[in-house]
Amino acid sequence: MNETATRMPPNSLENSSPEMPEIEGRLYITQSPFYSPAFNGAIFDGPVRLYFSQSQEALALKFYFELRSKTQDLSDLWPRNGGPSLYVMMYPTDETFDLCFLSQGLSWTPDTLPMGRLGKDHVVALQAADCEAELSTVVSRVLAIIRGIAPKKVV
Repeated sequence: MNETATRMPPNSLENSSPEMPEIEGRLYITQSPFYSPAFNGAIFDGPVRLYFSQSQEALALKFYFELRSKTQDLSDLWPRNGGPSLYVMMYPTDETFDLCFLSQGLSWTPDTLPMGRLGKDHVVALQAADCEAELSTVVSRVLAIIRGIAPKKVV
């Protein structure tokens, strides 16, 4: 199976400011520059959406189950009330990552994961090779991101 990386036009990023009215509707990750046709698998769990290539399915499942094992109930941490979503994009190759994420001009440090915004939603990039080498570290970093952006419960 051949995977092809193509660059999506950045048309959806022009309207991705936090001031965008809700009435305009949600921006779609599949129409953003962060998406690649290489993504042919996904796991949706509440506000967390994990996209991956079929060739990374086993790794994506390991990542998902590791993440779930560290959060008893994601809905307690992040109730589903129309708040932001977190798109976790597991890029299968360096080429796909470069075309879809690196080309956006975003920056990050060795201690953080690459992140972007899509309207009110957050996008985090994972490289499959990094996940395989350092799964626990990557899961901990994604969990920290979830805790940092999860809406606060109103008591």
